[in-house]
Amino acid sequence: MTDEIPFLRKLGSEFSELATRDELAGRSAAARRWHRPALAALIPASAVVILGVVALAPSDRTNSLAEAYAAVAPAGQVVHSVQDVTITSRGRTVARQLIQTYWDGSRLRTLTSEEGRLVSENVVTNNNVAAYLPKSNTIRESPLNLLAGDRYKDPVELFRELYRGGRLQNAGTQALNGRTVTKATMQDGNELRTWLFDQDTETPLRYSIITDDPAPPSYSFTADYITYEHLPNNLQNKRHLEMDPHPNATRTTGAVRPTDVK
Repeated sequence: MTDEIPFLRKLGSEFSELATRDELAGRSAAARRWHRPALAALIPASAVVILGVVALAPSDRTNSLAEAYAAVAPAGQVVHSVQDVTITSRGRTVARQLIQTYWDGSRLRTLTSEEGRLVSENVVTNNNVAAYLPKSNTIRESPLNLLAGDRYKDPVELFRELYRGGRLQNAGTQALNGRTVTKATMQDGNELRTWLFDQDTETPLRYSIITDDPAPPSYSFTADYITYEHLPNNLQNKRHLEMDPHPNATRTTGAVRPTDVK
């Protein structure tokens, strides 16, 4: 068996490598693909990249969220994405991460790295979360229903769930890096979640969470999509939904704590 090579990156400057098991050599030419052409050109110098967005007039494309919902359905395929993530607290950047996900509608695998170093690998099924933590060489397992909030949901998966529940607002369009994009939002108390989609292809471009607390800390999470693609649901691509082998890891139970990762 071959192991997945963790994506390596000098955060804030450039990709140095993104490699996966078997280098995804068997990807079909028909696989749906979307890649950002240049990361450095798309992320402003400001750490809070969400603030660089300029609002435009509401869109008259009343069906835009329905089109996005249909476009991002797994449809029997494996959805692969790479997201450049900025996390801020009180206006200060506290983390830059690269998050890679594989999702088929029922199973989600997420690999998170910081400064080219893998910090966690999660596999989520309908009722269980297994998290590999390199810091302690430990695999923690927890029932999904004991874990709070949407922490273990892919942004696209969450978008589809909220759309089905009628909880999203069609916020029209806005400008993002020189293009007009479709915008969906959900306000939950002091937390605003926003999804931005390409208006032509309906592929996701950005997902963000902003909290505005009366007392610190205010918080923002911004994920810019570098890659988003639908891969054939063959044996090779389905392997990316499985956790890498960690034969010497200690197995335990319980939710992951922040100190387990950092």
